[in-house]
Amino acid sequence: MCFSSHFALAFWTRTHLGQNAVAEVLEQERARVSRAVWDARWSAEEFRTAFNEIDAESSPINYVAFREGSVIPEGEAIAGASGHRNTWRVAYTIEPIREWIFRQHR
Repeated sequence: MCFSSHFALAFWTRTHLGQNAVAEVLEQERARVSRAVWDARWSAEEFRTAFNEIDAESSPINYVAFREGSVIPEGEAIAGASGHRNTWRVAYTIEPIREWIFRQHR
């Protein structure tokens, strides 16, 4: 099996459980997966530090989950797909992830 570079973000729901299962299968197939838990409320500097730590592992697959509840803004309902929507609201603002995407090539 060939494993290209991937970066996944998840939050603590059924999606997170599904992503865990995918990561476990990839690891069983001998893929190297780096894992971390980040807090979606971190500052840009904290995201940069956390990104640098996982990036330094040089794994072809990076799997990050946001700490439970951290993607939901204060006072916002947690019903429906709000966790999913808010995961992307946060993820799109993490500058080093965008930099990582643009350094990928074939």
